[in-house]
Amino acid sequence: MRSTFSPDLTSFAGRLLAAPLVNDWVSTRAVTEQLGLTQSLAAQLMVSELAGDLADGPTKSSGDGPAHGPAARGDEPEPAWVIRSRSKLLMPQSGLDLLSSVSWADADPGPYINVRLGPGTLPDRPEDSRRYLGFHRILTAQERYDAATRWWFFTRLEKWVGLPFVASIAGFVTLAGRIERVTTHPSRDVVAFEVDESDEHVQQVFARRRIPVHPGGPALKIQHRGA
Repeated sequence: MRSTFSPDLTSFAGRLLAAPLVNDWVSTRAVTEQLGLTQSLAAQLMVSELAGDLADGPTKSSGDGPAHGPAARGDEPEPAWVIRSRSKLLMPQSGLDLLSSVSWADADPGPYINVRLGPGTLPDRPEDSRRYLGFHRILTAQERYDAATRWWFFTRLEKWVGLPFVASIAGFVTLAGRIERVTTHPSRDVVAFEVDESDEHVQQVFARRRIPVHPGGPALKIQHRGA
């Protein structure tokens, strides 16, 4: 058998590839159109590799170990969920299909806190105890929790303790739970939330769902429609 690829690039020397090549890559424009997002939000969603998170299944609660990725899944090859070609981003059509399959949360779930994340980045303050900001599928469960729940500019949160806390990127929920406590930063005018991710009601309403991309800044109080 000659050491050549098959015409469809699925095998080499007559043997199937151990890691099949992804076919049908789609652009930021396709993501924008199919999901109804701005180009900026579509790019953020692609870079975060949330599609790969959906393919892996539900994440575990906060902890020290990796939520996903090779360390969590053994030695099997890890598929690419986004690639860059110079200034262009591409993702597999299968990933876009997964994102498109995410259901919307109820149109009026009641009041909740919504923090809007960007793609995972390094913190810009040397004293920041968080390892990362934003969301990326390589983050451990604890890193996701820390990035989502700290540090946000809010005031007058007393009445919001006990209500849902929802972190999202481009409207896709990445973390949800019930607010147990709010702590003020010792030297900055920002707060951190303690969130119970095991709350069944909040999980049923928000977990692995889409919510509207609400107008305003990254830290929002979403009121009941009848309020």
